[in-house]
Amino acid sequence: MAASLQLSAATYSVAQNAGSLTVTVTRTGNVGAAVGVSYTTVAGTAVAGTNYTNATGTLQWAANDATAKTFAVAISNSPTITSSLSFKVGLSTPTGGVTVGSPATAIVTITPSGASSGGNAAALESYLSGLNKGTGQRVLSGQHADIWNSDSTSSTQPMDVVTPDVSQTGVNPAILGLVLNYATNSYAYDVNVTNTLANQWWSKGGLVMLSLYSNDPTFSYNTSGQPEAKSIPSSGFHQLTDHTSAAYKQWHTQLDTYAAALHTLTDSGHVVLFRPFIELNGNWNWYGAENSADFIAVWKDMHDYMMNTKGLKNVLWIYNVNAQNGGYMDYYPGADYVDIVGMDIYDDPSKIVADVNEGNMYSELVASGKPLIFPEIGLAKSGTAAKDSLDNTAIIKNIKASLPNVVGFLDWNGAIAICNQSNASALLNDPWVINMSTMTSSTSGT
Repeated sequence: MAASLQLSAATYSVAQNAGSLTVTVTRTGNVGAAVGVSYTTVAGTAVAGTNYTNATGTLQWAANDATAKTFAVAISNSPTITSSLSFKVGLSTPTGGVTVGSPATAIVTITPSGASSGGNAAALESYLSGLNKGTGQRVLSGQHADIWNSDSTSSTQPMDVVTPDVSQTGVNPAILGLVLNYATNSYAYDVNVTNTLANQWWSKGGLVMLSLYSNDPTFSYNTSGQPEAKSIPSSGFHQLTDHTSAAYKQWHTQLDTYAAALHTLTDSGHVVLFRPFIELNGNWNWYGAENSADFIAVWKDMHDYMMNTKGLKNVLWIYNVNAQNGGYMDYYPGADYVDIVGMDIYDDPSKIVADVNEGNMYSELVASGKPLIFPEIGLAKSGTAAKDSLDNTAIIKNIKASLPNVVGFLDWNGAIAICNQSNASALLNDPWVINMSTMTSSTSGT
């Protein structure tokens, strides 16, 4: 195979406040010789010295070195831009008998600042940020679909815990909770199921939250499509940001799949509330309760890869912790990488406020300045599999009395779903609660 050096992508996207863009150059073919290539930037609507700093230089590879090399382009955060600008990066003058492969040039788009990187998402984030400052309706309602207990050939379907809300209450919740997973051999994680349900919900005027059930990058998923057990020790979690490691390559193969799925959902202008690491401070997921510095590096790398390299827009990123596990802000990657903060809680209604305030979780999340929601909440005395027929209105009563900065909740599914507890209508029609019918088109992110 002929030896060549080429850019890793034909297009890149970077937020104005990202500080810099990292461009990757890969080597393919025969690696027996020492080789090199020059790189440069070329102005477009983005102006060198104003919107970015011109970058020129040479990358070198030793004989038998097949690792990718990178160079950085500094991005200016001032003057503030309100629409996207672009420039080019290119490779030339190869040495050592190697050729420049394809792509030899790439277009770099600088987008206005914000983790969401999208006009519709920015508008929705602004709306969420203002809810706790208003009066009247101020808390978005939500329900998780029952994906896990559904099958294409069974009588149980994902929306079985969602559709009864209309008959019981006369309204739909505002937010539908769905899942995304790397596996394709399980109905529960079939991206086509997610796409269909999301588009149906959006067509009605609702919002969609997508929870990512990623797999340990050192393992393949099991035959049921469920994520494998935790296997990367804390000392090795940094592999996910090491461009030379096998774990990095497998992780980014997964990210390619997730980015493609999110493009399908958001390129038409719909906004996804995206929960990339569920209950990240707990130790039951492969990524949970890791070294905080390593985790933050992984979050930032994932965000930049998906939003900048893969060019996603209309995605709001949710930082999600679990009550009573501590370390609530230890893993926070910073305001530029998060749009919404969230806390999960399952307990007796009388204990929820105490649980949420344990370890200052509520106050610390509020202090982030981001909209605060319950990505998962469940009223339960006997566990999530038991139908205790508890009073749904305990959710909004607790928010009103003690948690006024909460602007949304998504009830878990199965036995503890809204339709399987008591007083569903009183909850969804409460004066503080926003349901699907009381959202405007701009609010729903469509």
